[in-house]
Amino acid sequence: ETATALTASPTVVHIQGNTLTVGSDLKFGFQQVLGPDATQDRVFEQVGAPAVQSILDGYNSTLLAYGQTGAGKTFTVSGGDDYDQRGLAPRVISQLFSATQARSTPYKISLSYLEIHNEQIFDLTPDNQHGGPETSGALTVMDDASGLSTSVRGLMKHPCECEEHALQLLFEGSSARAVAEHKLNRASSRSHSVLTLYVRSLADETTVKLNIVDLAGSERLKKTASKGATRKEAMFINKSLTFLEQVVIALAEGAKHIPYRQSKLTHVLRDSLDGDALVTLIAAIWGDASHADETAATLRFSTRMGKIQNEVQPVSAYAAQAEGNEQLSRYYKGLLQGKQRQIDSLKSELAMHDSVTRFNPRASRGELGRAGKERVRQAVLALVDGSSDRLQLPSLTFAQEALLSLIHISEPTRLLSISYAVFCLKKKI
Repeated sequence: ETATALTASPTVVHIQGNTLTVGSDLKFGFQQVLGPDATQDRVFEQVGAPAVQSILDGYNSTLLAYGQTGAGKTFTVSGGDDYDQRGLAPRVISQLFSATQARSTPYKISLSYLEIHNEQIFDLTPDNQHGGPETSGALTVMDDASGLSTSVRGLMKHPCECEEHALQLLFEGSSARAVAEHKLNRASSRSHSVLTLYVRSLADETTVKLNIVDLAGSERLKKTASKGATRKEAMFINKSLTFLEQVVIALAEGAKHIPYRQSKLTHVLRDSLDGDALVTLIAAIWGDASHADETAATLRFSTRMGKIQNEVQPVSAYAAQAEGNEQLSRYYKGLLQGKQRQIDSLKSELAMHDSVTRFNPRASRGELGRAGKERVRQAVLALVDGSSDRLQLPSLTFAQEALLSLIHISEPTRLLSISYAVFCLKKKI
């Protein structure tokens, strides 16, 4: 995690190197601090250019602008009216196209642009803005089969053949964002936006993503004096930012359960937060004394964000792991199928054995041994001399042996009766 702090007026915020002091005793350290005199060129040089290089090196990356309403997040990300005031997003797009075109490896670049407004997801690209056939807040976040990655169902991904096309999508999408005026900001963003650039290498068929996230600012209703729809939007914004902070705290503490699904924002940002991307947090703050509490809260959040430990690998490494896992999966799947065939074969043999046993008890009981034959002979003698009036025939084998004994020791009438009984036994079996 990297963190860059942008300050407005340094009235109560004092800068000393990469350390910010709020008031007289609250100190916060960052990897980079850009003061109120920092130009958009310098912000891109410190934040945007490294993100582009990370993409070219094969790493998923995210730029995340966070802070109080009116602190300058949207200006930092999108820019102002003049060309020199271009923000991170248009500069990243220009640099990305220039860098990929200068390389011998062919690339394909695509773009998607969404906003989360009042806990509903909208596609900001021209063909799918509010009221379009695919939107009306109907977009939903979907987990992949592993449950470790997410995508937004219905979100358009536009192939961009040139820089101009990508910039047009960006500017038209930005103009469609929900904006309202309140006491602290004449053009306050009322939604979170996520611009995603997909860079696909045609050499190894891997796709790397760069997310540029402009979060709506946290608000204190007492200060903004928001009413009606603006007040409702503020409540949704503050709630989603609270859930984001809970996720960051859980990640920083290494909790077993991370509550990504508490809000659309955290669910969408799951790929960026759980270790799949290099994340640069841009903390935009006010320096005015009246906003010291909000400034301190923003810097505390940034400090927590910096405690998240990620071990990010290039997308190609994930792809190789996925291919290895797929091969392993195919191996075990084949092994299981072989075992299943063996089980089915054994079941067939067992069914056949049961069938034979049902229609031929001799198959299960086998031939009578010498002792068994003697027991049959004694039972037959008892029947013949009258000491027993019935002969138990537990099996066909027993009956056959009894007949052989009767041939030698019984009268023809008694033999006929026994033969008839055996015949009935055979028919029953």
